[in-house]
Amino acid sequence: MTGGTGSAKSVLKTIYLPNEQLSGVSAENEALKRQLENGSLAFQEEIENLKEDLLERETAWRMKYESNQQIIRDLLDKIQKFEKSNVDISEGNCENKTVL
Repeated sequence: MTGGTGSAKSVLKTIYLPNEQLSGVSAENEALKRQLENGSLAFQEEIENLKEDLLERETAWRMKYESNQQIIRDLLDKIQKFEKSNVDISEGNCENKTVL
């Protein structure tokens, strides 16, 4: 303390004495930390595996979708060709009837 003549300074010291329960709690704390770390690593690995699986499934789905779209386009082309040939045949039949 300052400002006064002859005043004494106070010092507070903390002394930790060994405690029998402290070592048991510390050991349990360390074991829980290791368990948490191991659990976190396991979950992170599982998440990475699931992300890879999702990517594979999305890729397979996308390929199947594109294949199906191509099949649809091909079928639509066939329908248009058949319709055109049917119209041509129908027009041909109409011309034959008018000629007779």
